[in-house]
This record gives sequence, structure tokens and C-alpha cells, in this order.
Amino acid sequence: MSIIASASNHLKFHHWFDRSIQHTYFPVEYDDGYVNSISWNKDGSWIVLVPHSGPAKIVSIKENAKLLQKIKEVQYPTCAIFKNCTKKYIAMGTSSEQVLVYDVKSRKINK
Repeated sequence: MSIIASASNHLKFHHWFDRSIQHTYFPVEYDDGYVNSISWNKDGSWIVLVPHSGPAKIVSIKENAKLLQKIKEVQYPTCAIFKNCTKKYIAMGTSSEQVLVYDVKSRKINK
């Protein structure tokens, strides 16, 4: 099944062929903020998203869009991307102009 994502103040996951909405995920619970950045992992089962405020989040879209993990270890993220060959590492940019590598499994900043 081919799925595409669109992001604004929430994420919508659409079927590619008929454009019907499969899932919707609201990353910012209490305000009308927007999503700065999203990145799919290699197998397309997870997305890392960076809301305009607060921690980055890893969302699973296998059955339904659900939160797997908040990345609280990285302060003020602005963008994030999964490493191409694995879903174990995420590179994250911050508002203090740092680029960090986050290990999803150990939940620690790796570099």
C-alpha cells in the first residue's frame, strides 16, 4: 500500500491512488501550532516529526497513527531526518545551530 503524508498543524496520511485519508495525527495538543519537519524511516512504518514547539516525536503508522516516543533529550529541535539505512538513528538540527545524532533504541544523543 502506498501512502503519502501532508503536514500543517497536524499530519494526514493519504492513500496514494485514491487520495483518501487513512490516518490523522495531531502532534500539538493544546495550541494551533504547525509541524516544522517530517521524515519517513526506510521501511515507511515510522515518521519523525518536529512541531513548532516542544519535543520531536516518533509516530508509528502501521495500524493507526500513534505516538511511539517523545524525544525530550534534544532541546529546541528545528528539523529531523532518519538515517537512510536504519530507523535506529535520527539526525536533528536545533535552534542553537547544533546537529545531533539521536539513538532511538537507547534514547540518548549519540554524537
